[in-house]
Amino acid sequence: MLTNNSLERKPPHILLTVLIITLIGIGAWIGISLLDDSVVYYKTPAEVINAGPSTTSVRLAGTVEPGSITTNIEAGTVSFKIKDGQTAISVVYYGIAPDTLKDNSQAVAEGTLDTDGIFYAKTLFAKCASKFQSE
Repeated sequence: MLTNNSLERKPPHILLTVLIITLIGIGAWIGISLLDDSVVYYKTPAEVINAGPSTTSVRLAGTVEPGSITTNIEAGTVSFKIKDGQTAISVVYYGIAPDTLKDNSQAVAEGTLDTDGIFYAKTLFAKCASKFQSE
């Protein structure tokens, strides 16, 4: 004989497991897509020049070429060249350059390459050249 207790439906564990796995998958997909949109990769001068002029902002990284830093106080610009070994690219930054922008320092400029072959930076970061170098 069947009782009322035996006729009650137990919660389906398989459906609950599938629901949890689906929610975890959706959460992971959202997290990865948000992270992918926020990550900006550095490009070398050769990569920027090979890509050509663009309106899309990129981060250019390299070493400041010695003797290339010039400041135009009237225009409010700082110009210099960033190199990656063989290729150098001229950079123009509107604003005050960081104190760490020196010859042979590592610099990161975020901006666009114009049709004139000059990289116009909207932001500029510079790391001072290391005082401790190997022999």
